[in-house]
Amino acid sequence: MSNIAGKRVLITGASSGIGLSLAEQLANAGHQVTITVRDAEKAESTKAALAEKQVSVDVVHIDFSIWSSVLAGVDEIIQNKM
Repeated sequence: MSNIAGKRVLITGASSGIGLSLAEQLANAGHQVTITVRDAEKAESTKAALAEKQVSVDVVHIDFSIWSSVLAGVDEIIQNKM
């Protein structure tokens, strides 16, 4: 992964499991990580859990089954340069 050091990374479905672990590893490797989660409450708890481990990520709530949520999430990512 050294050839992408310092890059922006977007991980979908990162509130648990492989996505969460990958987000943590990439953030610790110096990448700017944005994760998407479907559940707004879980978004905050995921960000807090990572912050406790000194891992900084941006979190965006997107439900990919709802088109308006996808559009709003993409707009948030672009507007905030995540």
